[in-house]
Amino acid sequence: MAGRAIISRLKRLISRSAQLIVAQGLRPEAAALLGISRHGVAGDQSQRAAAEWILRLAVARGPADLLTASESREERLAKTPSAAAMEWARWVARDCVASDVHGALEMPLVNSIDSDSVTAPFLAGENIKVMQGSIISSDSQIGGNTYIGFNCHVTKAQIGRYVSIADGVLVGPGEHFLDQVSTSSLFYEEPYAKLTRADCVIHNDVWIGASCIIRRGVTIGTGAVIGANSFVNHDVEPFSIIAGSPARHIGYRFPQDKIKVLLESRWWELPASEARQRIDMLTSELKLSS
Repeated sequence: MAGRAIISRLKRLISRSAQLIVAQGLRPEAAALLGISRHGVAGDQSQRAAAEWILRLAVARGPADLLTASESREERLAKTPSAAAMEWARWVARDCVASDVHGALEMPLVNSIDSDSVTAPFLAGENIKVMQGSIISSDSQIGGNTYIGFNCHVTKAQIGRYVSIADGVLVGPGEHFLDQVSTSSLFYEEPYAKLTRADCVIHNDVWIGASCIIRRGVTIGTGAVIGANSFVNHDVEPFSIIAGSPARHIGYRFPQDKIKVLLESRWWELPASEARQRIDMLTSELKLSS
């Protein structure tokens, strides 16, 4: 236990030292934006030069120029930013911040959120929970009574009601073109639009296990179950069970006649209290386990 405590303390010291070094390479407002404190750090020019060198190795040229610029804020704003800096800014605006009534939500989420206390563009229903560490793009839609676990990443996806998504799931990541000279999105005129061009839809009452990847262009039918660690690269039928990498069909949760009744019931459109009553009736009617 003592050894672990020492290692943990060393990691914290190294992390703090790295933050302070990098802070020397940033303009004060850039350091504040990134949550890095300059307090107590000597303003040594050699340290700053070293930090700028580290920063320029770690960050693309456009963003690095933007963060280490010596000009005043007014002078920088008067200039047209480079293409790289503009793309970086778009990424920050799109994936790192989501507006809500209280200002903004940092992405990845610093704290878990729910639709009862937060109003965000991707929360499209009641009793929705998104756990800490997750990233949800503002052009996604999440239906009522849905749970999204820790450290998930949802990009431009439509997610239905009563969906359960376990930890570490990647939904709708960008898809690069394979039939062009380069696969790099640097050569796309509208990178985000092209990378997310195919719809990604998860219907109602779907359960997705931990560490799954749901490709763009995939539609997952109501009531389906996706086994943990699966790579889903094709549409999934309602109430089917799939698993694997790539995922393959294993079976159905119920016989087809019962699936038909369940789909026709549309119980997921009801609020939770009424849905529970309807589920009890269907359970009895179809002689399912309770």
